[in-house]
Amino acid sequence: MRKIVIIYASAGEGHKKAAFAIYEQLRKQSTSDTHVTLIDSLDYANAFFKFVYKMGYIFMVKYMSTIWGFCYYLLDNKFFFTLNQPFRILVNTLNTRKLVAFLKKENFDTCVSTHFLATEVVSRMKKEGKINARLITLITDYKSHLFWQTKQVDTYVVGSEDTKQNLISRGVDESIIKAYGIPIDPKFSIVKTKEEIVKKLRLADTKFTVLVMGGGFGVGPIKEIVTQLQQLKADFQILVVCGHNEDLFKDLSALKPKFSKPTTVFGFCNNMDEIMYLSDIMISKVGGMSSTESFVSDLIIVAISPIPGQEMRNAKFLLRNEAGFMIKKPQEAVAVVADLTSDETKMSRIKEKIAKIAKPNAAKDIANLALHEA
Repeated sequence: MRKIVIIYASAGEGHKKAAFAIYEQLRKQSTSDTHVTLIDSLDYANAFFKFVYKMGYIFMVKYMSTIWGFCYYLLDNKFFFTLNQPFRILVNTLNTRKLVAFLKKENFDTCVSTHFLATEVVSRMKKEGKINARLITLITDYKSHLFWQTKQVDTYVVGSEDTKQNLISRGVDESIIKAYGIPIDPKFSIVKTKEEIVKKLRLADTKFTVLVMGGGFGVGPIKEIVTQLQQLKADFQILVVCGHNEDLFKDLSALKPKFSKPTTVFGFCNNMDEIMYLSDIMISKVGGMSSTESFVSDLIIVAISPIPGQEMRNAKFLLRNEAGFMIKKPQEAVAVVADLTSDETKMSRIKEKIAKIAKPNAAKDIANLALHEA
């Protein structure tokens, strides 16, 4: 019996979504002689560590993004990373004993990690001879960070050729890097028609659609952007996803009767595949997962004020590949929408660039990698 474990950390939705996408694909492809397990590494940590790891990240990116960015870039410097490493290893060792015990007991043949915490724990166990599992590490953003790198990783899976070259420049052997893409929910690849989605969501029609969202937490100048978009003369509809931001949902719902454009306001959505497929432009935060979902959905991204760190690097990836835009102020988003709605040739040119970086088969390719020995 071959045993595979997929490990994520519930600090940010992207790592979890990527893990679930691989898990679902493995369940489809694996035979009766393969057992697949999916776990959250933080479920095997003490309660305090789990709370701080999850809520500390959310608090920092939401309220102290400048400090977050400073720490992110500082610890991606080899000198400061090495200086901090003993402390980080000590903290992680003390708080992941249950995870170590579980992995040792189960003795998996392959570990697929979608978060650097799991990569570090498994790597240390391999180094100490406690397990002999093959370690596949999936980097869930479009540029790497030193936190992801260890000598015990057998294969890195990255989102693009850009990310692959980034790892090579950091000293990783090219032969162990696979640019398969970041895996997303298989439902994004299901063939749809705009007419059926419009009917399901009870919208007016399939006219040009602008999607505005701020990630799962609905952060950013969403209200200002939606309000200013009403002033444009072009004929389009607006979809707003507020995520878990209930105040934003209430404010926009109250303003809706005053809007000049057909505007539909959603809370947290489990059908983002349908909403993205229907849309032409997405004004949003740029996590690795949301960016990947938009590429597969043939959707142009306008990145809103990316926070320093991984979001800024994802935004720069967009710009470098001419696959989207980055804006700092709400009025800049309005200008981009005005430009694109009046220039179909420009829209087509950008979508051609998006098609070159979209990797819709990432989950399937990673599942194949996990199921077959390197």
